[in-house]
Amino acid sequence: MGMGGQFFHLWRNAQRTVVEEGHASVRVRHHAQPAQHACRSGEIFCRYAHPLQLRKDVGLGYLTLGQPSPTLSGGEAQRIKLVTELSKVRDDIGKRGNKVPHTLYVLDEPTVGLHMADVEKLIQVLHRLVNAGHSVIVIEHDLDVIAEADWVIDLGPDGGNAGGQVVAAAAPEGVVRLGTHTGVALKAVLAR
Repeated sequence: MGMGGQFFHLWRNAQRTVVEEGHASVRVRHHAQPAQHACRSGEIFCRYAHPLQLRKDVGLGYLTLGQPSPTLSGGEAQRIKLVTELSKVRDDIGKRGNKVPHTLYVLDEPTVGLHMADVEKLIQVLHRLVNAGHSVIVIEHDLDVIAEADWVIDLGPDGGNAGGQVVAAAAPEGVVRLGTHTGVALKAVLAR
C-alpha cells in the first residue's frame, strides 16, 4: 500500500493498536480492522486519516488494515495507487508552497469488482483529479463511467479481430448520435 515507509500509530478508544508500514503491505499488530471503522470520528488522530478516508471514497473501505498486497485484485491495486496519488493532491499547494505538478493518470477498468454505489464514489474521485488540474484516461466498459467522460474514444465496430478501429471520438452525447454499439447502450444511461 506504500505510505512512505514511515511508522505511525492508530489509537482506538481503550485499546492501543500499532500499525507499522512494511514494503509490501501495512502490518497490524494486536488488532486488524477495516479502514471504514478506523476512520470514525474521534478514533484516529494521525495524518493518515485522510488517506484512509480516500480508501473509503474509492470503494476500498472493506479492506483490512494489514491485508497483504498480493491478495488484492487488479482493480483494488489500481485504486490503492489512486489513493496514493489523491493523497498528494489534497489541495493545489504541495510541500514548501510548490504547486503539485500536472499528472496524466491511465486507469485500466478500475470499476472491475465494484458495487454500483462504489462506482459512483470512484467517479467522484476521478472528477476530483480532473478538478485539481490533472488528466485522466480510463479504459472502461462501465456505462456510468463512460457517461461521465469529457471525451470518448470508442473502438469497434465489434470485439476481437472485428474491432480495433476508432468508430467514434466525441463527447458521450456525440457517441450516442453516431449510433455505435457503445452509443446505443449509452443512450439510456444519459437519459437518466
